[in-house]
Amino acid sequence: MQSIEEAARGARFVCFDLGRLSGMDCTFADQIRLLVLSLEREGTRIFLSSLRSKTVWRLLLAHGVVGESAPQRPVFVTLDQALQQCEEIILSEAGKLRKEQKDEWPLEVLLLDYVEGFVSDKAQASQAAKAAAARFERIELKRNQILFRGDDPANAIFVVAKGIVGASSSLDFAKQLGHFGALLASPQPLHRPSTELDAPSDGHEDFPFMEESTMQEHDQHGVGAILNDTAFFARRKCGAEAAAQSDDCVVFRLRRAAMDELERQDPVAAVLLQKVLLRDLSQLMAQFLCPLQAVSGLS
Repeated sequence: MQSIEEAARGARFVCFDLGRLSGMDCTFADQIRLLVLSLEREGTRIFLSSLRSKTVWRLLLAHGVVGESAPQRPVFVTLDQALQQCEEIILSEAGKLRKEQKDEWPLEVLLLDYVEGFVSDKAQASQAAKAAAARFERIELKRNQILFRGDDPANAIFVVAKGIVGASSSLDFAKQLGHFGALLASPQPLHRPSTELDAPSDGHEDFPFMEESTMQEHDQHGVGAILNDTAFFARRKCGAEAAAQSDDCVVFRLRRAAMDELERQDPVAAVLLQKVLLRDLSQLMAQFLCPLQAVSGLS
């Protein structure tokens, strides 16, 4: 603990990610309490994430590290969420708007961001990104307007280009798969366009609205976030619900039929898009699967 305290000294934020922690005893829980209090006395803000073990949760709760007695120490579902909160605090204090809340970003730019450093020919990659982006459909959503539900077939991939999409684990799927199984049902943690997802579109689809009270365990996805790719490649239901959490939200959708057509007609653009999706899925693996494997004793 002393080495952790020395490394964290002077930091403005410290995020404790507990995804690999499967258990602890009272002594260790008390050591965490003392460490947290020591850092907070120096002005450091403490966030916790990936607290998946019920035993760990109960001990930290009993020692006042988390829970109602420690509202200043929020517990996030993922480390990404905790880091996002740090970023939002810093930007808010600096008087700057997050890019998610400002202008719409070109889809090809967002795709290229994912493969930066993974392409040898930047000119070819730029051309391929434009060709891939042309296969997507642009969707505008108002606040609380639903993008997809858990029972929908996962026949499309979505990329956020403006605003914020909130995702939550479906209660039904959580019962069937368990809480973290439901989290993994979507590419990044977790929220029905039409069930006729591959039907011809006239550009005037009806995306219904969701009551805020029905959203469970929000996870916010901003500009550049890719949604539903895990379920898409698994060829099953979405397993989660997603809805716009900001006004004038813009999301691009790639239907399965469009993906198949891209692979046939433009293999170079298809390969670039596959690299984009692999980078996104690798981030999911690092965030969820590796910690879960460690806790479960899997390799």
